[in-house]
Amino acid sequence: MTDAQRISHLEQQLANWDSHPGADWSGKVDLLNELAWALSDVDLQRAYALAETAHALASSPDDGAPPHEVGMAYSLRTQGYVNMRWGNYPLGLSQLLKALALLEAQQIDDGLPDVFDGIAGIYAQIGSFPEALDTMYKQLEAAERIGDKRRIANAYNNLANIYVQERDYQRAIEALRQNLQIAAETNYVRIECLSNLNLAETYLLIGDYGLAREYGEIGLGNSQKAGFQLFEIYSWEILGKIAGQTGDQLQAVDYLQQALASSRTLGSKVTESLILLDLGRAYGDMQRHDLALDFLHQGLAVARSIDAKNELFKIHLHLSEVYEQTGDATLALAHFKQYQVFKELVAGEKADQRLKVLQVVHDTEAAKKEAEIAALRTIELQQQVEERTAELRDTVDLLRAEIEERQRAERALQEMAASLERHLVARTEELAAFFDLTLLAGQGVNLPEVFEQVLPRILEATRSRAICVHLLDAGRTTLHLAGQQSLASDAQTQLQIVELSPDLQRWLQKPNDPLITTALSGLSRLPAALRVPGFQTYLGTQIRIGQRTEGLLSCFRFTDRGFSVDDIALVTALAEQIGMMVETDRLRHDARAMAVLEERQRLARDLHDSVTQSLYSLTLFSRAGREAAEDGDSARLMASLTELERNTLHALREMRLLLYELRPADLEQEGLSQAIQLRLNTVERRVGLQLDVELDDFTGISRTLEVQVYHIVVEALNNVVKHAAATRLAMRLTRTDGHLHLRIADDGRGFDPSRSNGGMGLDNMRERVARLGGRLSVVSEPGNGTRLEAMIPYQAEVA
Repeated sequence: MTDAQRISHLEQQLANWDSHPGADWSGKVDLLNELAWALSDVDLQRAYALAETAHALASSPDDGAPPHEVGMAYSLRTQGYVNMRWGNYPLGLSQLLKALALLEAQQIDDGLPDVFDGIAGIYAQIGSFPEALDTMYKQLEAAERIGDKRRIANAYNNLANIYVQERDYQRAIEALRQNLQIAAETNYVRIECLSNLNLAETYLLIGDYGLAREYGEIGLGNSQKAGFQLFEIYSWEILGKIAGQTGDQLQAVDYLQQALASSRTLGSKVTESLILLDLGRAYGDMQRHDLALDFLHQGLAVARSIDAKNELFKIHLHLSEVYEQTGDATLALAHFKQYQVFKELVAGEKADQRLKVLQVVHDTEAAKKEAEIAALRTIELQQQVEERTAELRDTVDLLRAEIEERQRAERALQEMAASLERHLVARTEELAAFFDLTLLAGQGVNLPEVFEQVLPRILEATRSRAICVHLLDAGRTTLHLAGQQSLASDAQTQLQIVELSPDLQRWLQKPNDPLITTALSGLSRLPAALRVPGFQTYLGTQIRIGQRTEGLLSCFRFTDRGFSVDDIALVTALAEQIGMMVETDRLRHDARAMAVLEERQRLARDLHDSVTQSLYSLTLFSRAGREAAEDGDSARLMASLTELERNTLHALREMRLLLYELRPADLEQEGLSQAIQLRLNTVERRVGLQLDVELDDFTGISRTLEVQVYHIVVEALNNVVKHAAATRLAMRLTRTDGHLHLRIADDGRGFDPSRSNGGMGLDNMRERVARLGGRLSVVSEPGNGTRLEAMIPYQAEVA
């Protein structure tokens, strides 16, 4: 039987009952209560009227019988629940607590889940979430005790809403999914629709838009199929918000327009004002300010007609933002003031309601305790209380005075703590901005990229509406825009190049106090380009490097509310940081240029010391060979050609080595083994060396050790190419027993270690191996090649 069929059936039963005057009056009370409860989600006015009738009949029966306390409890349950829906929380809570006391006294469990449901709903509406959560667990326990799965589902739905309010989204999702299972088992379509829509809202809050859209579409389909028009409206509204969050503003508007049409068809002004607010937001995000203002004003009118203060203060806030974006500062300020008024009103009313509700709880609990004491207390105890009352009166007065004094002290401390907290937040934001500036200044990025990352932080820290940074050109006669944040495109064009006025040029020539005004259009010292239309307040500070001015930091605000002393000090300090960033960028460029120059000089020296001399030798041997040929001296010609070949091969080896040094292997990308193989293929094989190579896999050793071992190998190979005149090279680099074993042997000319230290290359290798805690040995003799061996300890990195 559907809900509508059940209501029709109960109405028919009630009509039949009224046609039999002699029927039992208590049965009529029960029937009235059952019909009132069935209507509590459909027709609040009629439900409340029926519950009042049932309560009057149950509390004062015509035949003089004792009151029907069970009937009174169920009628109070319905009245309290309806008052919860209407927002009359003190009266609703009072009625629900009376119903709870009656049901517990009669030990009737059936109505307890519904009573707890209403009490929990009131606590949730006034923001008392701990009390709401405690009551919801009581609701769930009572529903499980009587085994009513539909009431269990209602409890889980309430718990999920509280979890969302407390940002415990995972528990909310678990509760709602459990609800879907219960709804499927009991064919409870209403809770199935609610659970799907609540899941969509929850996933939207945590940013999982795919699942949010999936559950929103399921909720829409279920609502349309079951004919729940109100749930269908909420489905379209949720899908619109999801589309807006994913950047599909056109789809968002389409969903919200469908929700608005359905809301107007149903006549629900509560949902209409909410949807008009969402449409205003969507068109605002699309920069369609005309449509945004139109829908927001429509929403404002609807919210006023139903006194929906919660929507009113949100609409005024968004109207203020849109007017500010369009440059209408007067209307922006007017709506912002209205936003503040309604925000304080909503917060004040909620606090007042919470106070009244908690007072009802206190009074009810106190009444229960007094009743228990009265039932147990004897005359002797009463006399003792009266005697003690006189003695304690003075003490109570003293305690009251002390409590009042403590309350005043606590309020003062709270105000001081709030003030300190605000200052701490402000200082934390400022320190974070300074840290970001310092961090970015030290990174190897260019100045425009630094400004792009740091200017949003400066904008936030200074609470400005727009900022820009100008740097002086080489002639120090114009300012060039180096970075900006939140300036309109036409303002950016206007500010690209600013010609200095004589006044501003004099102000920039030496250290001066900042330029401050709350009437920007009238500040004649500034060039016209810097007097940006739409802004009223301006703060400009010099960007300095030591005693030299390098530019100007400008901060703009819409309103005529000036910058405070703390704001001015902060902006001045930030300008100094920007100066350090500019100087750091200049020094970085100078360092790079110097490094390029040094590298060019080194290559020039290498070319002169090796290749140039080899080419000169080739010239000499070529000349000697030509003269031998002219003289017909074949022996001398053959000797010259042999030397020519040897020196050509040597020059080729030197050139191969220099080319490799110009473009070495990328060790981090290739890995140690691959980098060594690339070196051997690029240099040693191309200069004609026959290679015998064995390399292990070095995955897992530290990056630092890889770099050091690579340089040791390269230094050894360089010695072979440059000095050994070898034809064969054998290389082994393996790892066993926690050590790297390196062995490089050639068949070159060799040298006498006792008469030569091997040069700087060998010294560099010894130093590197020693730093790694290893041992290096070199064995060589003239004419018999050279063998280098190293053993280096290593420790594998833990993944």
